[in-house]
Amino acid sequence: MKYIEIEMNEIETNPKKKSFLGKLLSLFISEANPDFDRYMNVVNYWQLEFENERSIPSRELGLSNKREVIMKMPYKNNYGLLD
Repeated sequence: MKYIEIEMNEIETNPKKKSFLGKLLSLFISEANPDFDRYMNVVNYWQLEFENERSIPSRELGLSNKREVIMKMPYKNNYGLLD
């Protein structure tokens, strides 16, 4: 497995100032990921899992600022952001 980690320091919990990526993500989150919608604002890092160097991401992991796993997608009726 290969992983890429992305730090989400641009997405803030302050609803008055949301990055472009934060606005884009909010368009898809509630419908595609009903169990994890409430956790999206606390994700500090995303890890994308790849089968190999040429594959597309097969899993997304949302991590806290302490790098604890908050969510994993796809999982049950949560499709993830890259589906």
